[in-house]
Amino acid sequence: MKTKILIISIALTTMFSSAIAQRYATTDDGQRIILSDDGTWDTVRVVDEIPEGGPVNLTKPFSSKKSVKGGQIEYSIWYNPAKWSIMEKSLSEFAEYTMRHEDRDVMAMIIPERIEISLEQLVETAMKNVESASSEFRILDMKVATINGVEGKLIKLTARVQGIDFTYLNFYCSCDKGSFQFMSFTSNNLFSRYEKDLTDLISGFQLDF
Repeated sequence: MKTKILIISIALTTMFSSAIAQRYATTDDGQRIILSDDGTWDTVRVVDEIPEGGPVNLTKPFSSKKSVKGGQIEYSIWYNPAKWSIMEKSLSEFAEYTMRHEDRDVMAMIIPERIEISLEQLVETAMKNVESASSEFRILDMKVATINGVEGKLIKLTARVQGIDFTYLNFYCSCDKGSFQFMSFTSNNLFSRYEKDLTDLISGFQLDF
């Protein structure tokens, strides 16, 4: 079951990561649509219907004593090595790093892109992708968040994939260095137990100016 959950989680995360591969257009009647590379299109889900909370300000925890750095983009993720490990091979072609909690049923991924797009478009497309990949989808919370001086959106959401319910805590940001999706997730029944660990991990994200 652990392996099955892991594979499904990664599949859903891969769906999230296709945000950059899509383009936007506006129809003659003013409707915003997403154009996919395969020639299909879909309407844009209006994310700002969800009330925004925040702002919140997160900084690197003292326990996060180890870090990994981006290859093409100057960023770092600081983490607690007693709780998290970097997997030797990323389990998604889009993710530069995949991180696994010591308890194994909790994971995180960082997906950096050198292309800068607006934060609103990044979030809207990511939410549209997860909505289309799941049988049930709900945004639980959305906050304006600043993590170590980087402003973005911190979003908690649930999604059901092949009958399994997951909860995600994701940070999205975009700047002249590029666009970032930092996603962490576990099953719904475990989320409350690991929410602090997930928040601490996301709080270790920083841009290396």
